[in-house]
Amino acid sequence: VPPKLKHFLWRVTRGCLPTRTNLRRRGIDCTTGCVFCQEHFESEWHVFVACSKAREMWTAAGIHYLLEQKFNEA
Repeated sequence: VPPKLKHFLWRVTRGCLPTRTNLRRRGIDCTTGCVFCQEHFESEWHVFVACSKAREMWTAAGIHYLLEQKFNEA
């Protein structure tokens, strides 16, 4: 796995990405709504999995079934 990808995934799993929710937690004045859908709080989970735009992207990439399979197992 390339080092940049490892670092990115580490940041995702540790809540280190500058999502709006994290920015607010750090005292930066901004809205917490998702930039793409404006329907939910912008968190890592929402941006990469739950957002309707993220789901469209996974479908367009042809790998949406991986997410569906993983969450149907749980």
